[in-house]
Amino acid sequence: MRHGSLDIVPQGTALGVYGYEETEFIMLALEPGFVHQIADESGKSDTELVRHLSIRDPQIEYIAFALKAELDAGCPSGRVYGDGLAVALAARLLGRYSAQVTISNNSNALMSGYTLRCVTNYIEDNLTKDLTLAEIAGVANMSPHYFSRAFRKSTGIPPHRYVINRRIEKAKILLSNNHLPLVEVGLSVGFQNQSHFTTLFHKWTGVTPKVYRSRI
Repeated sequence: MRHGSLDIVPQGTALGVYGYEETEFIMLALEPGFVHQIADESGKSDTELVRHLSIRDPQIEYIAFALKAELDAGCPSGRVYGDGLAVALAARLLGRYSAQVTISNNSNALMSGYTLRCVTNYIEDNLTKDLTLAEIAGVANMSPHYFSRAFRKSTGIPPHRYVINRRIEKAKILLSNNHLPLVEVGLSVGFQNQSHFTTLFHKWTGVTPKVYRSRI
């Protein structure tokens, strides 16, 4: 095992690992039904991932560390962010490490203006909820996999970033009210606690909510 090496182990495959030194590693697991759903959407329902050991894949490495960083931070971006990374991971596995399935890159996937308005209105009306990718995709009557593609193609940003952007913009409006406590502002736009609110607000704007309010 080398730092950054990657093992891909298909469902039902027995794999033993031993070592002489203490080792830290990240293990990611996807529900087989979820992977099969994305494979079905590619037009081929018969899928079989192939085992690969001690390989390097910068895309999967990025997804793994992005998930770890999100978990270490207490998941401030919400479930929709993790859902999006899961879709990206499944697509990468099927496209690169399956003997039978290749995910086609439908770069022309677009949502109609009406559908996009329905989706954005739903997000706006439910910012206080811990929105999931599947929930938002359901408004467009699309699978999470195709929805992520179509939404990004239509708006220029992935769904999770759009949700966070809307929360931050709404928070800016609420911060203009000096009588509203900061914790209440964060909860009002869907952040689970004050820490999540402060972390993401600072990441998106470069200042904390308190400093932003003082500059208004």
